[in-house]
Amino acid sequence: MYWTNGQPFLTQRLCQQILESDIFISNGNEQVLVAQLVQAQVISDWESQDVSVHLKTIRDRILADKERISRLFGLYQQVLDNCVDINDTFEQAQLRLTGLVVEKQGQLQVANRIYANIFNRHWVERQLERLCPYAEAMNAWLASECQDESRLLRGKALIDAQTWATGKSLSDEDYKFLATGQQAEKKIIEAEKRLAEEQLDILEEAKFQLTASVQKVRSNRVSNVYGNQGFRKILAPSLSGFFISGFIAILSYVSLLNPLDNIANDLLIQSRGARDWNDELIIIGVDNRTL
Repeated sequence: MYWTNGQPFLTQRLCQQILESDIFISNGNEQVLVAQLVQAQVISDWESQDVSVHLKTIRDRILADKERISRLFGLYQQVLDNCVDINDTFEQAQLRLTGLVVEKQGQLQVANRIYANIFNRHWVERQLERLCPYAEAMNAWLASECQDESRLLRGKALIDAQTWATGKSLSDEDYKFLATGQQAEKKIIEAEKRLAEEQLDILEEAKFQLTASVQKVRSNRVSNVYGNQGFRKILAPSLSGFFISGFIAILSYVSLLNPLDNIANDLLIQSRGARDWNDELIIIGVDNRTL
């Protein structure tokens, strides 16, 4: 009764195993020897024991509802940690129908110690890890008393978890874990947005400063061209061109140094220096007289 709490099938099987065992149970050692027998013949490697059919039935009942399994496990974990007050919710009724828990003095309790040892917290966590994509992260977050933000889901993992959770009835811990992850993700996105805006402001300021510097350099160049130094640079070629033109005119008038005419013209063009082209059309006429 201590181990089975009166569950008919388990009580019958356990009594039969005690009768068939070679263990001599002396007065005063009953509790220890029966505990050893239960551990060896029932709990240890239970799926291969004689009671496996009964225990697999209990397991399959709680795993049957895929849509509400997370919420059932969440409720069952609370029962494992401490008795839960009866409130006649759908989850409590469904969990009681599995046979895994019973009502006692207005509270939900694990039906017996054999169930509690086989379907323990470690078993629940393994089942959740197989069914729930974020179970490991959530368990670690809960173990840190909801303080370890590195365990919260980010990016695609959070989106996948929310997609998986859609349409399912999850435990309160699941909803809290997903909601906290979503809030943390929102804060990260806002922080990244502020950083991007700050970097954009810095870039715009740098662009403004660069544009101002370029305009200043151009302005200084224009001032130099039309300043005293620039004036001398413009005046010197002009005077040179004037004297060369006069010299060429004299040569052409006296017709003494015709071979030097082309050379002089070249010197005139070179002395004027480079000139900026404009969009106006330039037409040059050539006839026998100019040749």
